[in-house]
Amino acid sequence: MNHPLKGSLFENIVIAEIIKGSKNSGTFENYHFYRDSKGLEIDLLYQSGNIITPIEIKSSMTFSKLFADGIKKFRNISNTPVGKGIIFYNGEDNLNHSENAVVNPFNLSEISLWNFINSVKDEKPDY
Repeated sequence: MNHPLKGSLFENIVIAEIIKGSKNSGTFENYHFYRDSKGLEIDLLYQSGNIITPIEIKSSMTFSKLFADGIKKFRNISNTPVGKGIIFYNGEDNLNHSENAVVNPFNLSEISLWNFINSVKDEKPDY
């Protein structure tokens, strides 16, 4: 599918699933997005305690290291501790990209997106 709304729809489906999982588990977490005047944008920030987990969501079927650029920049400017990032993309392979977990959100058949995020949030990034 090469529709102009593909990226937006993919992003909204993933975010809806995360929030649904959170609400179904009885937790009401803090979710935000980030955008600054220089164009830096993070699709979803999940805060648990004093740790922020940055989440990027890409509809691409091919992983690019460029997907992690926003997370890296955010990590450098954040005043709050930033945990391991998560990059959800539409490819087939689940990868571990040093500072970020890289997965297809629809390949997590054994675990919900919410549970996956909670399993990653306590991991330390490999700098």
